[in-house]
Amino acid sequence: LYYVYPYQIAIQIPKDAAGSGLAEIVVYRVSTSEILAVTEVRMDVASPAFFTEGSTGTGQIAAINQDGTINNVTVKTDSAGKVIQGPGERSKVVSLYLTGQGNIAGMPDDGQPPTTTVPTPPEAQLRVFIGTKELEQSQIQYSGLGGGYPGLWQINAVIPDATVPGINPVVILYRGFPSNINPVTGGRVTTTIAVK
Repeated sequence: LYYVYPYQIAIQIPKDAAGSGLAEIVVYRVSTSEILAVTEVRMDVASPAFFTEGSTGTGQIAAINQDGTINNVTVKTDSAGKVIQGPGERSKVVSLYLTGQGNIAGMPDDGQPPTTTVPTPPEAQLRVFIGTKELEQSQIQYSGLGGGYPGLWQINAVIPDATVPGINPVVILYRGFPSNINPVTGGRVTTTIAVK
């Protein structure tokens, strides 16, 4: 359980949960056994989705540039004038943060952060697109659990030289599932990074 807000609860799906069919989720008050909510969710082996600014699922994704700054179209500096946020550079690495990689070999116990690298399997056939370019496999430097948080998926990828400066869409395909489809509505979402 990550957090509980008045209209939202964030949980980690257990790693041994079913990879198909429907799963029932029941929220109840332990002290009274009162059922507060019940829903069914469709289960798949993967459901890739980027963490985004404002937690909307669209727009600027959670990403860190190679120089350690937060990826964003708006440049911000700290009180000493050091850049802490701005676009990433072409030919440099950007770390992308996602969820939905599914169960992978070597995962830590539910609710625990990884203490070593836990890469996604090659047979998952990860494909990364930045702007209008599909990255070559050599441009995907790492894909797996990372960032020190339970279930957090990190992809380190080189921004292609041919990427147009400005706001660029970023999409992945993983186990055949695209990151730009809302699993609830089936509608397309747009996720982006900033490039200079």
